[in-house]
Amino acid sequence: MGFKRKGRNFAIKSKPNKREFADLVLLNGKVYTMNDKLDVKEAVAVKGNKIIYVGIDDEAEKLIGDNTCVLNLEGKPVLPGFEDCHCHFISYGLNLTQVDLSSLTNIKSLLKRVEAKAKTLPNGCWIRGHGWDQEKMEGNWPTRLDLDNVSPNNPVLLTRICCHIAVANSRALELAGISKDTPDPVGGEIERDEATGELTGILKDSAIDLVRKAIPRATKDEIKAAIRLATQKALEKGVTSIEDAGVSFDEVSTYSELYLDGALNVRINLLMNVECLDDMIRRSIKSPYQIHKGWVNIAGVKVFADGSLGGRTAYLKEPYSDRPDTYGLPQFSQEDLNKIVLKANLFGIQVAVHAIGDAANEMALKAFENSLKLIGYKKYSKLRNRIEHCSVLNDFILSKYKELGVLASIQLSFEASDRNWIITRVGKERVRHVYAWRSLLDSNLTCIGGTDCPVEVLDPILGLYNVSDRKRGVVDDDLYLQQKISVKEGLELITKNAAYGTFEEDVKGTIEVGKYADMVVLSKDLLEVEREEILDVKVLMTIVDGKILFDVRGKG
Repeated sequence: MGFKRKGRNFAIKSKPNKREFADLVLLNGKVYTMNDKLDVKEAVAVKGNKIIYVGIDDEAEKLIGDNTCVLNLEGKPVLPGFEDCHCHFISYGLNLTQVDLSSLTNIKSLLKRVEAKAKTLPNGCWIRGHGWDQEKMEGNWPTRLDLDNVSPNNPVLLTRICCHIAVANSRALELAGISKDTPDPVGGEIERDEATGELTGILKDSAIDLVRKAIPRATKDEIKAAIRLATQKALEKGVTSIEDAGVSFDEVSTYSELYLDGALNVRINLLMNVECLDDMIRRSIKSPYQIHKGWVNIAGVKVFADGSLGGRTAYLKEPYSDRPDTYGLPQFSQEDLNKIVLKANLFGIQVAVHAIGDAANEMALKAFENSLKLIGYKKYSKLRNRIEHCSVLNDFILSKYKELGVLASIQLSFEASDRNWIITRVGKERVRHVYAWRSLLDSNLTCIGGTDCPVEVLDPILGLYNVSDRKRGVVDDDLYLQQKISVKEGLELITKNAAYGTFEEDVKGTIEVGKYADMVVLSKDLLEVEREEILDVKVLMTIVDGKILFDVRGKG
């Protein structure tokens, strides 16, 4: 099935001491180390959870003993395990058990799915769904009344693909205590019909939390099951490390328990919710903070500056081209954002600011600049502050990214998902600065990559396919089309650069002696196939901590 388990049917030229034998040896491969020279080797040897040799077959064979697992890769490519630098892993796992709305192209189909789910539940049980996108449904938004017609007795909350917009039915709004007289929360909006003032059911950003608080919380066992489910999906895609963005201490505890139970099979880095900042300081948590070395670490704290372009809640300097009455929704004032970033940085905590719109990006940069001024370059430079998404930029923003040493955390599939409507949102002038990945890399910034799943699919290979091309069509602007990056550059974002983003470049991100044995074996060479063949590349094997945890042949 593409590669073979190789037995002891060859001569060992010099037999090392038994203690020098490897536990796992990969031979006859094309090993992309992803080091600075992009060295390509033949073989890798692993002892325990660490790589002990990278080089030629003849030398690796000297490390084979009677109990060594030997794999002849028959020329197949090997890469460092992929890291997703920004996702919502627990949410992804939980969403896998909810009503899937991601493929629907009309409201009628959405309502049929909700109605079918309601028929399986007793009255009063919550219906959760995720993934609807009005852009796929001819621009039609689901409403409270639509949901009431198919689920009058069960509360319903359906999140849009971006997770920054949701729609709720009347029962859900009632349980949350939301009426037409309820004021909008800070950083959110409870949408009302302009003519009647009645609730439409659409909730934006922090307004969604009003309903979420009314939903019974998932139990710890349910969350553990969700993590296990998400982990299996990740391993099938060659993902060996995850950065879960925006978690609570309860969720940290759940990850920790899974590790102690021996049931955590991907490495977890965490960005804490900003609401946890004071508690982080009280617990003396600084970046990076190791809970279980190499397995569960806290990288920093995440704060939202705005929302999403799809939901028109990303904060722009100029109004939306298709909604000139709105600039989007900032989540904080500049003064409050400055205070949050300074408090975290002063204590030694990395800050990752979610900033999609150009106004939100400038807010984040002003907050970082204020922090740098007040704590000094020596301390500031060690923190590796980040901006998540970096979607709408301009020349000034790019220069400030470089000046302030900000890590740019980009999502490889965002542009492909949004290209059919992005010019409508931002117009012809701004679109050339949207998803400006080429400009970010050419500015010599450190860029790191992720999926933002469940917003996008947890699939790094799909991400590499998407990021390496800009299709001429809906957006016909040369500067926009030139913003693609190469597959090699994309791979760097999810391997060695990703490790830097989580303060782990010394232990993972490349295939080098002394680093964790986290690797992925592929069916074809991503760096040699034509772009249209990238989607044919499959993960054959995923190795984490020296153990084969996914094998397409069903063995491990």
